[in-house]
Amino acid sequence: MAAKASALGSNPLKKSESVVRGMLRGGGPQPGAMGEDRKSTHFPVPQSLLRKTIYFDETEWQAIRTRCYQDELTYTDVVRAAVRAYLGLV
Repeated sequence: MAAKASALGSNPLKKSESVVRGMLRGGGPQPGAMGEDRKSTHFPVPQSLLRKTIYFDETEWQAIRTRCYQDELTYTDVVRAAVRAYLGLV
């Protein structure tokens, strides 16, 4: 007697090269395999930079936003320039 077909369709995990199977085994999809790589739309960040959280009061934040708008820079660029100038690293 022939095997009865499932009402839900075929099982994608039975294929040895399935993307889903690779994800479940910890491989994850290859960049570009399922469309454009998500990180390509973001700015590149060098591996040597550290990520820290800084808290600003309202006046400091307004000054940073104003400088970003005037000089067409990102918030990170303005803060890093200020830190370098303050520490004499310029």
